[in-house]
Amino acid sequence: MSSARSEITDPKSRKLTSRWKALLLLFVVFSLGAASGIGVGGLWLKKRAQAVLANSNSTDGPAIIIFDNMEEKLTRKLDLTPTERAALHEEFDQATQEIQNVRTETLESVRKISQQTLDRIEQRLPPEKRSPFREEARETLMPWSLLPKDGAPPADP
Repeated sequence: MSSARSEITDPKSRKLTSRWKALLLLFVVFSLGAASGIGVGGLWLKKRAQAVLANSNSTDGPAIIIFDNMEEKLTRKLDLTPTERAALHEEFDQATQEIQNVRTETLESVRKISQQTLDRIEQRLPPEKRSPFREEARETLMPWSLLPKDGAPPADP
């Protein structure tokens, strides 16, 4: 019995146990921090993606940002004259407009496909399940701007 007590009160085993507790605590704190960072980052990214999709003509779309940065770098690095800068700006503006037109057309096509898909699914559902289906589709697709601008799938005829 005295040997069991000596193991419990042994300073070496207490030191070892304290180290493991400290390491475990460090691991838990690190894990919680990582999970929080990933969760908050994921939410921010989701909201940002939804905002970009919702406004296909936004002034902070990827094409605008990339071309603006490129224009600034080229102007600086190539020491462009005012005439060259104006020509560069005109070309980047044209490219940006063309890309935004493609983006708008693509989003309209995606919305049309989404609506057609929902209509076909709705026709396959019994009448009592159509309303809950429409509501769920609206809640899921509207934040992503994947329904036509007027809102939700059409109501029952």
